[in-house]
Amino acid sequence: RVIDLGAALAARGCARSGRVAVAIAEDALVPANLATFTVNAGAVEPGRAPGAPLVRGPVGPMSAVLTGGVRLADAARLGLVEVDGDLAAADAILALPVPYPLVVF
Repeated sequence: RVIDLGAALAARGCARSGRVAVAIAEDALVPANLATFTVNAGAVEPGRAPGAPLVRGPVGPMSAVLTGGVRLADAARLGLVEVDGDLAAADAILALPVPYPLVVF
Protein backbone atom coordinates (compact mmCIF):
# COMPACT_ATOMS: atom_id res chain seq x y z
CA ARG A 1 0.00 0.00 0.00
CA VAL A 2 1.32 3.41 -0.96
CA ILE A 3 1.64 5.67 2.09
CA ASP A 4 3.49 8.61 0.48
CA LEU A 5 2.93 8.84 -3.28
CA GLY A 6 5.79 11.22 -4.03
CA ALA A 7 8.33 9.19 -2.05
CA ALA A 8 7.08 5.91 -3.53
CA LEU A 9 7.49 7.22 -7.08
CA ALA A 10 10.97 8.58 -6.34
CA ALA A 11 12.09 5.27 -4.82
CA ARG A 12 10.63 2.85 -7.39
CA GLY A 13 12.21 4.06 -10.62
CA CYS A 14 10.81 3.48 -14.10
CA ALA A 15 11.30 0.85 -16.77
CA ARG A 16 12.09 3.41 -19.48
CA SER A 17 12.47 7.13 -19.88
CA GLY A 18 9.47 9.33 -20.50
CA ARG A 19 6.90 11.34 -18.63
CA VAL A 20 3.83 10.04 -16.87
CA ALA A 21 1.63 11.70 -14.25
CA VAL A 22 0.29 9.58 -11.40
CA ALA A 23 -2.60 10.54 -9.10
CA ILE A 24 -4.33 8.84 -6.22
CA ALA A 25 -8.01 9.74 -6.34
CA GLU A 26 -9.25 7.98 -3.18
CA ASP A 27 -7.48 7.27 0.11
CA ALA A 28 -9.61 7.33 3.24
CA LEU A 29 -6.66 6.57 5.56
CA VAL A 30 -4.01 8.96 4.24
CA PRO A 31 -5.64 12.12 2.81
CA ALA A 32 -2.18 13.57 1.99
CA ASN A 33 -1.97 10.90 -0.74
CA LEU A 34 -4.64 12.71 -2.75
CA ALA A 35 -2.06 14.33 -5.02
CA THR A 36 -0.65 14.25 -8.52
CA PHE A 37 3.03 13.83 -9.38
CA THR A 38 4.83 13.61 -12.71
CA VAL A 39 7.68 11.16 -13.15
CA ASN A 40 10.10 12.46 -15.77
CA ALA A 41 13.32 10.50 -16.43
CA GLY A 42 13.47 9.39 -12.80
CA ALA A 43 12.74 12.83 -11.32
CA VAL A 44 9.45 13.34 -9.49
CA GLU A 45 7.69 16.71 -9.68
CA PRO A 46 4.36 17.78 -8.15
CA GLY A 47 1.45 18.24 -10.55
CA ARG A 48 0.87 17.06 -14.10
CA ALA A 49 3.40 18.08 -16.73
CA PRO A 50 1.91 19.26 -20.03
CA GLY A 51 1.46 16.36 -22.43
CA ALA A 52 2.10 13.65 -19.83
CA PRO A 53 -0.48 10.84 -19.70
CA LEU A 54 -2.35 10.87 -16.38
CA VAL A 55 -2.87 7.60 -14.50
CA ARG A 56 -5.50 8.05 -11.78
CA GLY A 57 -7.29 5.73 -9.38
CA PRO A 58 -7.97 4.67 -5.79
CA VAL A 59 -5.02 3.82 -3.55
CA GLY A 60 -5.55 0.03 -3.72
CA PRO A 61 -5.37 -0.42 -7.49
CA MET A 62 -2.72 2.30 -7.82
CA SER A 63 -0.57 0.49 -5.23
CA ALA A 64 -0.92 -2.74 -7.20
CA VAL A 65 0.20 -0.98 -10.40
CA LEU A 66 3.10 0.84 -8.74
CA THR A 67 4.46 -2.32 -7.06
CA GLY A 68 4.21 -4.40 -10.23
CA GLY A 69 1.40 -6.66 -9.06
CA VAL A 70 -0.84 -5.58 -11.95
CA ARG A 71 0.19 -4.07 -15.27
CA LEU A 72 -1.27 -0.65 -15.93
CA ALA A 73 -2.90 -1.78 -19.19
CA ASP A 74 -4.69 -4.61 -17.36
CA ALA A 75 -5.83 -2.33 -14.51
CA ALA A 76 -7.20 0.15 -17.06
CA ARG A 77 -8.94 -2.59 -19.06
CA LEU A 78 -10.59 -3.85 -15.85
CA GLY A 79 -11.76 -0.33 -14.95
CA LEU A 80 -9.62 -0.17 -11.79
CA VAL A 81 -7.75 2.96 -12.91
CA GLU A 82 -8.27 5.66 -15.52
CA VAL A 83 -5.68 6.80 -18.04
CA ASP A 84 -6.00 10.18 -19.72
CA GLY A 85 -3.56 10.11 -22.62
CA ASP A 86 -1.33 7.48 -24.21
CA LEU A 87 -2.02 4.23 -22.32
CA ALA A 88 0.69 2.25 -24.12
CA ALA A 89 3.37 4.84 -23.28
CA ALA A 90 2.28 5.08 -19.63
CA ASP A 91 2.20 1.27 -19.36
CA ALA A 92 5.72 0.97 -20.77
CA ILE A 93 7.11 3.64 -18.42
CA LEU A 94 5.49 2.15 -15.28
CA ALA A 95 6.13 -1.51 -16.16
CA LEU A 96 7.99 -3.64 -13.63
CA PRO A 97 8.95 -7.32 -13.75
CA VAL A 98 6.30 -9.73 -12.51
CA PRO A 99 6.73 -10.28 -8.74
CA TYR A 100 8.52 -13.50 -7.86
CA PRO A 101 7.34 -15.40 -4.76
CA LEU A 102 10.10 -16.01 -2.25
CA VAL A 103 8.41 -19.10 -0.85
CA VAL A 104 9.90 -22.35 -2.11
CA PHE A 105 8.34 -25.73 -1.41
